[in-house]
Amino acid sequence: MSIERNITFIKIKSGADMKKRLLFFCLLFVSSLYSCFYPVEIIEGGYIIEKGASQGMSSVSYFAATHASLKSINDAFIKAGSKVNLADTYRIVYGKSLKEVGASGDTGYKFISMKDGTYRCQELLKEKKLPDARNYILTSINTEIPKGYILVAVVYRPHDTIRVIDKYDHTAVKTFTKEDLGFYEPYRLDANGNALDTIVDWAGVPMNIFNQQKHRAVMLTLAANKVFENAIRDDYWIAEQRWIVGQYGAVCEEQDQKTCNMMGLKKGFVQ
Repeated sequence: MSIERNITFIKIKSGADMKKRLLFFCLLFVSSLYSCFYPVEIIEGGYIIEKGASQGMSSVSYFAATHASLKSINDAFIKAGSKVNLADTYRIVYGKSLKEVGASGDTGYKFISMKDGTYRCQELLKEKKLPDARNYILTSINTEIPKGYILVAVVYRPHDTIRVIDKYDHTAVKTFTKEDLGFYEPYRLDANGNALDTIVDWAGVPMNIFNQQKHRAVMLTLAANKVFENAIRDDYWIAEQRWIVGQYGAVCEEQDQKTCNMMGLKKGFVQ
């Protein structure tokens, strides 16, 4: 079983036998139980769903917890005054209406990597008439995937090629283009010390939010709306440093408390 740094899912080698496959899915199941406990009742009310639609990517875990219908979630984005709603995302990114996909929200599309996610997000932004849509990318820090968590961000980067110091080997200087998976990590500075990325929004989230397509669609919708709000999250850089050295739990807990306070909840997905 191998985990690639910039890919948001785990692949099984083609030659794995049935026992290895069974072990893999058992580990995945246990990981999902360990990584978070979803209080499924927390955003059933329309008001709370609407509050979540305004919070950005940090609320994606709460949408993953709710039993609310896709229509209810879409209505919440509309009531929140969002530039992009869930119906927009399904229509533009997946070529489907909410009615066509049914309650599951599944179209058969698999979210493979942040490179792929970036392409989909840019499609959404372009269709909604954002002039510099191609400069917004989805990124991730995947060091804690084995423990069930991932750090995701939407970033403004007006460059197709970057030359940066490696996050994990500070002696290495690397050049990445849009074709490289390394391109889809945030970088505050380039190798010459010049400012590079602007963080629009970010969140530490459990990996199991990627299990269902409707949750990934909500994440794309939340990210796109923060782009249109011209949001900036400079607090990301300290969170990333802590994440990389293993303090992912504290980062998620602090984020969770802030999000709960904003949404009027007593507790969230970090228990």
